[in-house]
Amino acid sequence: MALVLFVGTTLSFTACSSDDNAPVRVNNEYEGTWVTDSLFYQMGNFKGKHKFSEFPADGVEEGEQVTKEILTLATTSATLQEFQKNGNKLPEASGTIEDKKTIVLKGSKVYEPRKIIGVTKTKLSLEYKIEMRGAELPVTVTYIRK
Repeated sequence: MALVLFVGTTLSFTACSSDDNAPVRVNNEYEGTWVTDSLFYQMGNFKGKHKFSEFPADGVEEGEQVTKEILTLATTSATLQEFQKNGNKLPEASGTIEDKKTIVLKGSKVYEPRKIIGVTKTKLSLEYKIEMRGAELPVTVTYIRK
C-alpha cells in the first residue's frame, strides 16, 4: 500500500516540460493591410449604404473625393494612404492604436479617431465621424484584407 501511495504521489508531481521560455507575442486580428470596401450611415430614418468608392463626398470638388484607402495596422501603429477619384495619391498619414481599439491618425489634414468595432480574418469595421451637409455624421466603414 505504501508503494502504491509513493508511486501515485510521485506521478502527481510530475509535469510536462514548461513553455515558459517561449517568446510571447500577442497576435491582434486587426494587424495587416486593409482596403476600403463599404460605408454605412444613418440620417434620421434613412439608412445609407455605399461602396466606399462611390460615396458622394460633401463639399469636395468633382474628382477630388477620396475613393480608396489603404490602412496598414501593426500592434500599436497605423498608416493610412488615401487615393482620390482623379488618381491623386494624398500624403500618407501615420498614427497609433490606443487600447487595441482606437486608431489616432496625424497627417496633412485632421482625422477623426477611428474606433475598431469588429474584426475577422477577412473584414475590419471602423466607426468614425465625417462632415456631411454641415453636420458630423457617424459612419461605419468596412475594409477587406489585402
